[in-house]
Amino acid sequence: MVKHCCVKNCRNVWIPNTNLTFHTFPWSNKERLEEWISVVLSKSRIGKYSYICSAHFNDTDFLNVGTN
Repeated sequence: MVKHCCVKNCRNVWIPNTNLTFHTFPWSNKERLEEWISVVLSKSRIGKYSYICSAHFNDTDFLNVGTN
């Protein structure tokens, strides 16, 4: 499946071996999901297979789990 960023006016598409990452909406965390939806201007309806690319996050938005 090809991953496209769902953010309005973003044309980023997943390409192997790049630093751009794609993230699904946090469906299991209702509070966080509502926060994401409130700030994302989407091209279309947000669903199970909607992704947001890492271009829309700051470095501090990520947790480095499993790194030293």
